[in-house]
Amino acid sequence: MVYTEKQSQNGSDSTNFEFKEALQQKRITKWRAFRTVIINSIATALIRVAIGVLKLLSKRGLGKVFLRQLPNEFLSLNPLKWAAIAGGFSSFHLCLQTVSRILDPLRIPQRIIVFITGILCSLPVFVLDKETKTELSLYVFVRAMHVFCLGYILPKLPECLQKFEHYDVLFMCINSSQIAYGFTFFPQSLPKSYQFFLTKASLVDERLVRGHAGFLRGHVTPDLVAFCQDRNAPLLIGAENASDMMCNYVHPGMTCNRWILRFIPQNMLRLGIPLYGPLCVITTLAMRRKHLMARPMRTITRGITSVITSSLFVAVYSACIVRASCFSMQRKSRRGPIIAFLCLSAGLSTFLEPKGRRMDLALYCSIHALRSFVLSQNRMGRLPYPRHWAIVFIYFLSMIFLIFQYEEDSAFLNPRVRYILQLLLGEKLSNTNSHKYQPHTITMTAKTTIKQNR
Repeated sequence: MVYTEKQSQNGSDSTNFEFKEALQQKRITKWRAFRTVIINSIATALIRVAIGVLKLLSKRGLGKVFLRQLPNEFLSLNPLKWAAIAGGFSSFHLCLQTVSRILDPLRIPQRIIVFITGILCSLPVFVLDKETKTELSLYVFVRAMHVFCLGYILPKLPECLQKFEHYDVLFMCINSSQIAYGFTFFPQSLPKSYQFFLTKASLVDERLVRGHAGFLRGHVTPDLVAFCQDRNAPLLIGAENASDMMCNYVHPGMTCNRWILRFIPQNMLRLGIPLYGPLCVITTLAMRRKHLMARPMRTITRGITSVITSSLFVAVYSACIVRASCFSMQRKSRRGPIIAFLCLSAGLSTFLEPKGRRMDLALYCSIHALRSFVLSQNRMGRLPYPRHWAIVFIYFLSMIFLIFQYEEDSAFLNPRVRYILQLLLGEKLSNTNSHKYQPHTITMTAKTTIKQNR
């Protein structure tokens, strides 16, 4: 018994010794930490200003209104708030050294020290407003759950499930189902900006979209009445063929399948290419300048292919949801589970994207799907309303887990998350935690895990 206690004590002592040795290797001066905080804060503020300008340009267009509201993007407090968040995480190593030096006499385990340091570095999140704080918390939580599943759940599954290569598409199908269900029956469960994007992607009058959602819920909305009056179309109040009339509102004089075939190229020209084209140009000039100068034709060709592929994905994704709505109308079905089941097919359009981009796309959509699921279930009385303190607590836990995983083993981190953490923590980009080969997808992670188990 005494021997066991001494052995466990020696084990914890060796763990703490290894932690101190790792800290000694990563020890940085105050001047270097201060320089990292300043550089990352300024860069984050400039990025926030650039994002605000792009959002304003997409909403208002290049005109007098844009020029009148442009100074507000530079004079608002939002860039300073995001600079404070970046500065907090940039001082992580310095805070870790300070906390470990203070708590060293108490023989606190190294995981507790990392936990305390993560909380201290995450405190600047309180400067954000509630809406932005919620979106940031969801983003970090989804990324943390992805890493947790890769590192701790996937290795324990049977080998056949570890070798499955299309979890990203399956995940996207579930997200598509929930987003379509929430947009139809509980539109308030989605952010207004995302509602606007979905409405724009449908290529249908906004009043008709809201009228269709109201019709599925069993009532006629004033938006639908106003739409019918403007188009001189008959109202469906009390009509026996109301479902056929709804389809006729969307594509008058055309069958559903014929309209969908026209819908896809129109969506690409009116939404996809104008959206992804400028974005591709900006990212190429900002992040791939060297590739553009060294191999211009190859870089331009890849950019054009990427724009067309992403535009086709959005078009097919929207077409599947619209066609599912028409199908439910033809079958005279207004039940939510049927519509959610039909919209599962929209996630299959993710196969159009390259393999390396599918999981990023699924994780982005899961932010809105998770929010819609929680709020819609709350409206139905099945889940409590998420309190603000719970959202902040989830943010703290998720951020601490990501940082701890980065410090311990960054192999399971998403490449984009790993890159952001490298910038925030002030480490060299070429040094990716001493991993020569890093699994970027679930398939690569599964193969690595199977080899290790063998």
